[in-house]
Order: sequence, then structure tokens, then C-alpha cells
Amino acid sequence: MGRAASARIARIDRVEARDLLAQDQRVDVDQVAIRVLEQDWPVFSRGRYAQDSEVRTQVADFRCPIEVGQVSVRPGDLVFGDLDGVVVVPREVEAEVVERALEKARGEKVVRREIEAGMSSTEAFRKYGIL
Repeated sequence: MGRAASARIARIDRVEARDLLAQDQRVDVDQVAIRVLEQDWPVFSRGRYAQDSEVRTQVADFRCPIEVGQVSVRPGDLVFGDLDGVVVVPREVEAEVVERALEKARGEKVVRREIEAGMSSTEAFRKYGIL
């Protein structure tokens, strides 16, 4: 593991971080990946970049409101990311958003079963309003 990767992980351990949200591209992704997976840290970023950043970066603050692009992220907000991107759900609407997402996922399972049973996707969309 490179020095920059080790330093970054040591700092994350010290502040007891549970995840990492980066506005830039991640450095040392391959070197950090195993440790990130071992610690079960979700890491969200714009992409990968293999240039050492040790001398150009420092932790300025944590558990504080931030702006990533034009999106505000506040302590307590739900941040969800996967290969398709990242979404920030303000804590004030988290329960409603999670319930609606679960409801949609349940509906998608019904639609998938109908399509597997022979219904056309056009007919399924007409009947359920989702795909």
C-alpha cells in the first residue's frame, strides 16, 4: 500500500469514519480497495485517478455540512451510491423516500414475475405503471 493510501486510511481510522464521499476522483483505488472492503466503508467518488495527493490534501473538518458540486450534504443525511451514481436524501424526508423506494422495488418484483410468466412489458407497464 502506498504512503498516501496508508496515511489516508490511518486518518479515516482516527476520526472513526464510517464512509468516504469525495468530490474528486479517488487516488490509490486499487491499493485502498482491500482495506476499504475489510472495514466495510462505502466510498463514493467521480472516478479513479492514480496521482499521489499526499502533499496537496489535508482533512479540514468532518461531521459538517458540505457542498459536492451543487448538492448540499449535511450530517445525518442518507447518502446512497452504487455503480450508477450517488443520491443524497435529506434526513427530513428519509423515511418517506425509503418507504417509496421499497414500494417501487416490491412493484418491480411483481412486474418481473408477470413478464417471466409471459406478459409483455407494454402490458405490464399499462397494468402496473412501472417496469
